[in-house]
Amino acid sequence: MSRDWQKDRQYLETVNEWESGIGEEDIDYLCEIATHYHQQYAAEKERGDRAIQERKQFNQVYEMLLKKFKESESREKKLREAVDDLLSIFNHEGSWRSVEVSDGFVYALWESDSEKIKSVENMLDSLYPKEGEA
Repeated sequence: MSRDWQKDRQYLETVNEWESGIGEEDIDYLCEIATHYHQQYAAEKERGDRAIQERKQFNQVYEMLLKKFKESESREKKLREAVDDLLSIFNHEGSWRSVEVSDGFVYALWESDSEKIKSVENMLDSLYPKEGEA
């Protein structure tokens, strides 16, 4: 139900000016006005309460996603460091020695690079633990 709030306001302003008192018809009209605006207030309060609750839920989801994003950034940084370490091994001249076999070559790392490889393996294990270890 829609009401003309300006008309209601004008009516209520004139109530104070009545000298003859308020009649039954006026009381009914005032009750109708009061009931309508009370219902409007209740509906708006409910809508506002729902909006506040939805905002709280949104904030919780936002905080969780932000935390996951920061964790993934940290993992990505460590992963980049591991890749850089591997690239430094592959690009370092003399890091590889070749052992010829009958049908091609098999490459093996020098002992000095095995610590770097183990460090990269440990870093990757910490970033992506195997099932049952987490």
